[in-house]
Amino acid sequence: MAFNHPDEDRGLSGVDSMRALAPIAIAFVLIICVFWFAFHRIIENRQHPNRSLVASGPRDNLGSARVVLSKSLDGQFRTPGTINGQLVRFMVDTGASDVAVSPQVAQRIGLRRGPRITVETATGAHTAYQTHIDRVVVGSIALSNVRGAIVPGMSDSSSLLGMSFLKYVNINVSRDKMVLH
Repeated sequence: MAFNHPDEDRGLSGVDSMRALAPIAIAFVLIICVFWFAFHRIIENRQHPNRSLVASGPRDNLGSARVVLSKSLDGQFRTPGTINGQLVRFMVDTGASDVAVSPQVAQRIGLRRGPRITVETATGAHTAYQTHIDRVVVGSIALSNVRGAIVPGMSDSSSLLGMSFLKYVNINVSRDKMVLH
């Protein structure tokens, strides 16, 4: 009669158990990654719904320039555009007198500081500098000789599409859409 040692009859060893669980763990990690990337993409699209707006966007039935913007999750209208041919991300700001950029954006684009000015913002009065912008393009709308401001207090990549551009277009807002034409 043969007696088995108690440790010999346990089924799978610890190493075999780990090998059996490895494909399940890998599948679990892959599923989590897929869901994370999909969720991240959905949130990113809702935060920046106008990301795919092209610089030569569509025109309306009469051939006039027309840009339709969707509101982002934070309630703002943001859009890609160009200043002097360089890509920027604008936030539409009807309360801003000028197209305004941060010093970092101004340096990247090659805008020069002009005379010192004072600008009023939600946080009070700030020093800024006038600048001249040769061309601003948003979708199919392009304007030349636009007044701008370089505002040191703005975040690094910030650009505001202010009234020095917007006063030349009609603006219609309905719920979560803004139409510039």
